[in-house]
Amino acid sequence: MITIKTDNIESTNSERQDLEGTQAVMATLGGTVVEELDNLLGSYNAELISVNHEIASVRADKDAFSSFVGSEKTEFVDFDGVLKEGILVDEFSPELKEILEKFNIDYENIGNNEFISLESIEALKDSADSKIQSLNSQTELKMINFQALMDSRKQAMLMLSNMISSDNSTKQAIIQNMKG
Repeated sequence: MITIKTDNIESTNSERQDLEGTQAVMATLGGTVVEELDNLLGSYNAELISVNHEIASVRADKDAFSSFVGSEKTEFVDFDGVLKEGILVDEFSPELKEILEKFNIDYENIGNNEFISLESIEALKDSADSKIQSLNSQTELKMINFQALMDSRKQAMLMLSNMISSDNSTKQAIIQNMKG
């Protein structure tokens, strides 16, 4: 039979309360850090999704533009007597006009047709390719930052786990000391 003095029990209860308080503080701090990292990760994830949607939109616009304009090139002399090369578009749909406006591409009316110069066509393709390249670069940087945040979260979780494990070991040692 083990006999424990009353003053030791009071001391042990006080130590237990201190340890439980310490564990609560560690869990709160660790949980707060992990929660902040989770919020940052959620924000980066939303940004990545947004950029990927924008890339898809630019690619779709470029593809749609390509489908509207055929490969048959035409030459004509404008009112100023300047020879121009480009593509005539029979039905200039609102969708095509929207794409041209999005990329700030000029077009001209020629009778019942619309005319898009070769320079404008190349400008649109270059602009779309440049925008896609820029967005891809942004995505790469965001992915690097996202990975760094994931590593920070993993490290915070490991540190919190180690602190809780250490706290548990300390409690076990106190219990063993009380028994023995």
